[in-house]
Amino acid sequence: MTKNENLRLCGGTFFTLLLEARKQLLGANEHYAGKKDGLTEYETLIGLARVIRSDLATPMPTEIKTIQGNASEYKKCKNAGGGYFPFGDKTALRVFDERVKNEYVDTLRKMCRFVDDFIDAGGDIKKDELLVKALVELISLDNCIDDSQSFYIKEDGTTAQKKELINMKEIPLQSFLLGIFHYSVCSVDNVVGAETFDFWCPSAGGAKRTYKGESVL
Repeated sequence: MTKNENLRLCGGTFFTLLLEARKQLLGANEHYAGKKDGLTEYETLIGLARVIRSDLATPMPTEIKTIQGNASEYKKCKNAGGGYFPFGDKTALRVFDERVKNEYVDTLRKMCRFVDDFIDAGGDIKKDELLVKALVELISLDNCIDDSQSFYIKEDGTTAQKKELINMKEIPLQSFLLGIFHYSVCSVDNVVGAETFDFWCPSAGGAKRTYKGESVL
């Protein structure tokens, strides 16, 4: 896959880019000393899932290993994240879709809480700005998204079409993330992003696959 070939926006590719914008992670020595940052991949995906379902239960210790595996499979766009996560729950997604359209302020508040907890916003590295640029670039390159496709990315709950979005000069972080996340999970099958993930995070012979995308992140 080259830069000129089609890349796809879906829940997994959205999540992959989001992970690159997390707050600073603790080092290996700090983890060895027993410190926790709460920013692991599965914890970040749980935080994101709570934008859809704020009542999502905290997993039991015996469930963690399975949920870690499900989060990894979701990021790789292999499935909808297993039974714990709501990304494959049609009822949960229908209710989320309705809340974005009819209870926007409350739903945006949930995304704001997620950003406060997980995203490095306003820092010197400008990870938040890089995340927005990377998502806009991905949307621009995704040939399956029509220019007239609408996204709920404006702070007042109104939409912007793709052709408008990719030319916007000022983009509010939280409402933008909510709108793109909403589209990603409600309108796209996660498995369509598998090739995009493989392109961004090539196989490392069994080692952890790291992001090497050609986007601005």
